[in-house]
Amino acid sequence: MRRSLLLLVAAPLLLTACDTNRDRPPRRAIITAVQVDDAPLFDPANGNEWDGSGGGGPEVYFRLLYADQNQTSRGVLNPRDDRFVLNQRTPGQPWVDDVRGSDFPLVWAVDGGFEVRNLSDSFRITLYDYDPTTEDDFMGGTEAFTFGDEAPAIADGRDDTIVLYGAGASSDRILVRLRVRYEY
Repeated sequence: MRRSLLLLVAAPLLLTACDTNRDRPPRRAIITAVQVDDAPLFDPANGNEWDGSGGGGPEVYFRLLYADQNQTSRGVLNPRDDRFVLNQRTPGQPWVDDVRGSDFPLVWAVDGGFEVRNLSDSFRITLYDYDPTTEDDFMGGTEAFTFGDEAPAIADGRDDTIVLYGAGASSDRILVRLRVRYEY
């Protein structure tokens, strides 16, 4: 009887000790949403609205780029190309139309999440004004970051927030938040 009782108590402890994922740093990041809290609504080069006078404000969208990619690159995550990135204000459209200051925050949900496996890769977020007749205007970008530098010490399976600020003279008003779930 005493031996049976000992096995009943010891078995759960042994099973817990066999859980190799407990108390470990994350091995991958899943982006669940991108939120733009602020962006320049006027072109810093000339002080005009992005769409010219009477344009109604920029049509804003983002790209997640490797830090060394050119701003004209498609990037690794881009609502214009990746249909699983869903603009919350105008579903089915990759950009948010005619953005004014009162429209912030702009939110894109990433349906099913976007997985980043190498947490030491360096990334940045860039913002654009979509233009149907000309090349999209680069509005600015965030500082470079790695998901590893932003990761919690232990992955808990819940969303964390990475706050990114603009980098460079044209990006001083940019504020982006990534919702990320870190996993083993």
